[in-house]
Parts: sequence; structure tokens; C-alpha cells
Amino acid sequence: MSIDLAQLRQSFEKLKVIGQNEAGGITRLSFSPEFRQAQVLIKSYMETAGMNVEIDSIGNLIGTYAGRDQSLLAVVSGSHLDTVPNGGAFDGALGIIAAVECVRSWHKQNWRPLRTVKVIAFIEEEGTRFGTVCFGSRAMLGEFSGKNPESFVAASGHSLLGFLKEMGLGEKPFSKDSFFQNGFCFIELHVEQGGKLEQEGIAVGVVSAIVGINRIVMNIRGKANHAGTTSMELRQDALVAAASLISYIYNQALAAKGNYVATIGKLDVWPNAENVVPGEVKLTIEIRSEDVARLERVRKEIIEKLKELQRDYKVNVDIIKENQVPPIPMDDKVIQSICNIGKKLRITCKKMPSWAGHDAMIFAQHIPTGMIFVPSIGGISHSPAEESDWDAIEKAAQILEGTLKELASNMEGL
Repeated sequence: MSIDLAQLRQSFEKLKVIGQNEAGGITRLSFSPEFRQAQVLIKSYMETAGMNVEIDSIGNLIGTYAGRDQSLLAVVSGSHLDTVPNGGAFDGALGIIAAVECVRSWHKQNWRPLRTVKVIAFIEEEGTRFGTVCFGSRAMLGEFSGKNPESFVAASGHSLLGFLKEMGLGEKPFSKDSFFQNGFCFIELHVEQGGKLEQEGIAVGVVSAIVGINRIVMNIRGKANHAGTTSMELRQDALVAAASLISYIYNQALAAKGNYVATIGKLDVWPNAENVVPGEVKLTIEIRSEDVARLERVRKEIIEKLKELQRDYKVNVDIIKENQVPPIPMDDKVIQSICNIGKKLRITCKKMPSWAGHDAMIFAQHIPTGMIFVPSIGGISHSPAEESDWDAIEKAAQILEGTLKELASNMEGL
């Protein structure tokens, strides 16, 4: 066994306290002093593991463990270093620490891979600064090449260029010179952030796809009127119509038995007064599934349901906006490599979708990509109560190490 769990845990615990409050929550926002302090610590870990370390023009920390054949494309791993406000210790950070520990174990054994291996600690995956998730990986892969960096301004009023200046970086974050050069593959270890693996007693998840998301924003318009003098049979209550729609969507998703999830988490009610029949409701429906056909089928069912809504509650429904992000599958050969290592180590793995987005979904659009999941205790994430079992972490780290070693020894293509 090459993974030293005690070393991995010690490294993790040192990182965990950076940005931690008395209640255990961690706030390590991108570009903040806490974030930069965490980068210094990770940089020291990478250097101890025999890696050359740099920070690119957007603030991603990159450690490079040179392979024997520099002409071959690099194997890449890592995750994000930032947190949500008052977040958990494992989200993102565990994937960085585990990947660095894999390389450290090779360095200690004087083992040098055929391919170069890179470990990246991404900046701004959570999107808390500019409202754009996976900002660091997207910038690295050239998605913002046509953007003006001055257009990125945080809610605090701080600009991207101002943040970069504080980090001692230049004023050309989207320069082609800083773009990630084509890699052989990308593997991200991450906590599940849901409860499936724990519920089923399975130590490791292998992600099949990152789910697609359909969002529908709509207005339901009835008629605002006096809450006392308007008899029930004459009401055109937009909120009651919305409640009926919400109940329908919830029950349909429940009956689908895990094939998709649906949420209505945002409502604006007008006039929002206790003695007025609600005249208008604006709401957002979000549907997630790894099956693009199912996403479209559910969408059509909801649109059809709106006709009943208008008839039964005497309201008008207008769709304001729709946004569709397709599912992003992981690479079949990378998935098979991860599963094969699991079998060799006699560790039970479960293929499953990721219901949350990750930097892996950005890389998957460019190079073969895979993800390894560690169970989240209680399915809790983005919370000070976020926790994972260290026996499961050790198993996932072993699989990550074996997968990286196998892929970094591969002279052929995937």
C-alpha cells in the first residue's frame, strides 16, 4: 500500500484550520488572505512531493511531477481550494490533498511515471466572487479568451484585476500563453455531497456523468383582490395555482425513483400582502438528470401541465426564460480504468451520476475525464457538519493512486 493515510490526514488537518471559525465552518473565498495562505501550504506539500510549482495568470496553483517522456501528454488531477462561506472542510480540498499524497508516495519510493503528472488546486470553483462556477478551470481552458477581465466585478466591488494585483499576478488573466496545454486525461477525487453511497454502504463512487440541468422561469398571473371580500369560487389566486404546480412537479419526481430531481426553490409573490389574494407569482423550476431524453420528456410534461393550470385556476402562465445545460458524460475508458483498479484492490465501487457540478465537467469537454467519489456522512455538504469517513477516504485515495499510476504508465492513447 503506497498511500500513507496518516500523512494524508495530517496534511488535510493543517489545511482544514485555514479560514475556520469557532463553530467549525470554513470560509476560504478565492483571492482572500485565507485562500492565499492555503495556497502557500499546498505549494509546500507539492514541493515536498518533488513537484515544480507555479501559479497561472488566473490564480490556479499547479504542481508538476515530470515524467520520463516529456513528449507525451500529461495526466492531470486535483480539485478546488476555495469554499463557500461557512462551508465544509472536505469539499474540493480532499481531492487536492489526495492527489498530492499520490505523487508524494511515488517520490518517496523514487518512482518516476512515464507521463508527466500535474496536480491543480483550482481557484473560484464555487462561483462566490463573480457568480460564475468553475471560473478557474474555465479560464485555464480558454473559455474567457474573448472576455474583458474588467467586466468581472465581485459583489463587494472588487474587480478581478484588483484581486490578481493583490496576488502579485499580471493584468492578462485570459492570455493564450496561460491556457492549459492539452492533457492525456483528468481525474478528480471529490466527496459525493449526497447520501447515496453511505445509504448503500459502498466505499467508493465512480461518476458516470455530471447531470444536465433544465431551468424554466415562468410567471403565473391571476388577479389580486381583497382577501376578505373576494369569495373563494371567484378567486384567481396565482399562488394557489403555483402551489398546485409545485406539488405536481414534486410528486412526479418522487415517483421517478431517483432518475431525476426537480426543485422549485425561488418564488416571488406579488403583492405579497397578508390581506390580498396573490395576483402574480414568478417561479423557477430546476430539473436535473444524466439522461437528456428524460430531461426533455419532463420538460414537455410540465409544459402540458400548464394548460390544466390555466383552465382550473383561471390564470395565465407565461414562460419568461429557459436555460438548458446538457449532461456531461465521463470518459468510458477512464471509468473502466478506475473500476479495474477497484477490482484489483477488492474495493466495491458504484457507478453513479454526480448531481452537482465540478471542475471535471469543464475538463470533460476537452480531454478524457473521470471522477472518484468519497461518501459524505449524512449526505451533508457546504456546511460545517460536512464529514467523510477516513476508512472510505483511504480506499478512494488508493484507487486514485492506482488509476493515476496506470494512466501515467500508458504509452498508447485512450
